[in-house]
Amino acid sequence: MLNLHFPHPWCVAKFFAYPLSIFCLMQIQPAFAGVISITTATESRISDSSDTIEIETVVRNDGDEPALDVALEFPQLQKGFAVTSRLEPAKEERVIVKLTRQELGVSGQGQFVVTSRITYRDQNYFPLSAVHPISLQLPPLPPRLIDFSFPDLRLPIFSVSKGKASFPVRIRSLSDTKTKLDSISVFSPLEISGSVTGVSQTLELNPKQQVDFKLEIDNHSGIEGSRYLVLIIARGSSGGLSFAETARVQVEVKRPWLNLRLVAGIAIILLALGGYLLRLRRGGVAKTD
Repeated sequence: MLNLHFPHPWCVAKFFAYPLSIFCLMQIQPAFAGVISITTATESRISDSSDTIEIETVVRNDGDEPALDVALEFPQLQKGFAVTSRLEPAKEERVIVKLTRQELGVSGQGQFVVTSRITYRDQNYFPLSAVHPISLQLPPLPPRLIDFSFPDLRLPIFSVSKGKASFPVRIRSLSDTKTKLDSISVFSPLEISGSVTGVSQTLELNPKQQVDFKLEIDNHSGIEGSRYLVLIIARGSSGGLSFAETARVQVEVKRPWLNLRLVAGIAIILLALGGYLLRLRRGGVAKTD
C-alpha cells in the first residue's frame, strides 16, 4: 500500500513566500526609480540698435531626482553654456546668453524659431536631453499662414519601441495666396532622431492646399515609459517677412509587454515550483506495505 503524506498548507505558503516576494519586488522596483522632469521658459531681449540678442532661459526640475551637469546647447552653433552642476527637485536656475543675429540666423523682420537643447545626466550619469525651442519676434509679424495636423489622432502623441517608426502628418495653407516654404525640418532630443519623408524640403502651397507626409522616428536610446518632445518646424517668408510654424509632437517609448523582470520573475516561480514538487516526491512517499 502506498501512503502519501502531504504537508500542511501553511508549510506550502512559507515555501513559496520567498520567491514570490522577490518577484513582487522586481515588479514594483521601477515605481521607486527617480524621475527628472525638465521644464523651461525663455525671455528674449532684442534691440534695434544692436546686433546682439540676449536670451534668458529658466530651467526647472519638476521631478524627484537631481539633474546633474545641466547645460544649454545650440547644436547649429556648436556652442554650449553651463547652467548648473546640480539641479535639485523643485528648484530652478537661470542662464543668460548673448548671441549675434547672424549666429542665430535672424535677418530682417518677422517670426523666427531658434532650436536648442537642455542636456543633463541622471544619478547614474546616464546622458539625457530635452528640446528647447526659442521664439524670436521682430515686428511687424506676418499673419499665420500654415498649420499642422495629425490624421486619425486626437492628440499628437506617438508611441514607439526600439528602432524606427513613421507617423502621418498634414500641413495646410491658411492663406488665400500661394505660400512658399523654404524648409521643413525636425528637431529632436539626442535619445531619438527624426526626419520627414514624402514631401520636398522646399514647398509651395496653393491657397488652402494641404499636403500629407510622414514623420520618421528612430529611437536610439529612449528610456522605456518616457515621453520626448519632438518639433516639426516649417520656415518661409511672405511679403518680405519671415515666418516659422512649429508642431510639437510627444513621442512615448513603450514598455515591452514581456520584459526581463517579468521573465525573471516567472523563472523564479517555476524553479521554486519545480523544487517543491521534487521535494514533495522525495519526502512524501512512505514505505509500501
